[in-house]
Amino acid sequence: MRTRILTPLHYLLAVFALMGMLMITACNVGTAQNPSQPPPGTYTTTITGQDLPDHPELQGNWEITFTSDSFTAALNGQVQVAGRIAVKQDQVTLTDVSGPGAATDSDAVGTYKWSFDGKVLTLTKVQDPNPNRTAVLTSHPLQLKSTAARLPATGDDTVASTRVACPDIA
Repeated sequence: MRTRILTPLHYLLAVFALMGMLMITACNVGTAQNPSQPPPGTYTTTITGQDLPDHPELQGNWEITFTSDSFTAALNGQVQVAGRIAVKQDQVTLTDVSGPGAATDSDAVGTYKWSFDGKVLTLTKVQDPNPNRTAVLTSHPLQLKSTAARLPATGDDTVASTRVACPDIA
């Protein structure tokens, strides 16, 4: 029986192969969907004058950030609304709590159906008396900007400042 000796080149090739498999696995795990909740992260949309010509106060670049139990909505970098979310199957209920754009009383709560394809979160109004929230959340699908990362020290969901770029794998 002959013993095969691996050269440093063989080890290097094995390491690269292992790294490639780990990257593919990480990309697939990062885009895996949890059908019970919209994926935590930051989503973007742009509202233009064509979308809402009578509402210049809503026009601009929006970033909506979801954690497992809360959300914030920022217009051009300024938080307008912070609140709580509750998810039941394919519906998410948002309740405004604070911020200069937060709704009050009966307008504070809106419910939407949601779907997520790995890059885009689409919200469809079920019931929401607040036309401003409805316009921002439904004028365009929300584009995933960054995913949430769980901080090991606290266990809190915190939005990561960067996202691993995973190639689209057919």
